[in-house]
Amino acid sequence: MKRIGIDIGGTKIQAGLVLGDKILKKIKAPTPASAKDGLLLIETLLNELTKKEEIAGIGIGVAGFIDIQKGEIISSPNLPFWNGFPLKKAMEERFKGAIFVDNDVNCATLAEARFGVGIGKKNIVGIFVGTGIGGGILIDDKLIHGATCSGVEIGHITINPKGPVCMCGRRGCLEAYSGGWAIMKYACYKAKNVDEVVRLSKEGDKKANLSLERAGKGLSLCLANLITTLSPDMVILGGGVIKAAPIIFEMVKTQVPLIALPVAMRDVQIEMAKFKEEAGFLGASLLG
Repeated sequence: MKRIGIDIGGTKIQAGLVLGDKILKKIKAPTPASAKDGLLLIETLLNELTKKEEIAGIGIGVAGFIDIQKGEIISSPNLPFWNGFPLKKAMEERFKGAIFVDNDVNCATLAEARFGVGIGKKNIVGIFVGTGIGGGILIDDKLIHGATCSGVEIGHITINPKGPVCMCGRRGCLEAYSGGWAIMKYACYKAKNVDEVVRLSKEGDKKANLSLERAGKGLSLCLANLITTLSPDMVILGGGVIKAAPIIFEMVKTQVPLIALPVAMRDVQIEMAKFKEEAGFLGASLLG
């Protein structure tokens, strides 16, 4: 039966009408600057998608820490006006049917596991590198959340206790090496985005080269430790930075086998994500 998936991000909200792996209709709009306006926009998008349609359920992925039992947004750094908001309850007051809420990167990982490069794999680590870094982990085909629903914050794994200060206020997080903002910062702000860092690197700019190398090494170290700890079937790398800088993906493929425990590394596949911006709402449609 058809389902709705919604992806609430810092800059845009995307929604899709989905039947299995088929996206029947999709729509997006800029993210409003308040929870009230956000709900009104979601209502508008859903009304557009559900005309004359019977819907089995609605799944919502949100950038932030989510209490999946209550369907409440605990906190969202990019959407602070949603902090503490009971999204599931608010949606149930407006729409009939089952409502599910989870983290957006968990949803993206789920989409890749079910319909992307991870089909047939039950133990998957997903890492999505954009301005920040998010992660999702499936063990025995189930998403891991942790006791406080804050699990899988891969971007804030410490890879150097004496490293640079991260946006979270701690030192040496993976994100402070491999996140988009860190790549641009280490390139001395010569570039407005990672695409420009890549261009400068190809032109021989030493700072740009070092910045990308630094990002690749940081991601490789973190990923090798995750593989040694979890022994997954597959690691999936996605996000805007990986798409813009495939050299980072190639560094990871080369360096990780040299660091990870050989027995854990033996059967691991490291793949680039299939989906782009559709992964969030496609994965959200699978919740529940």
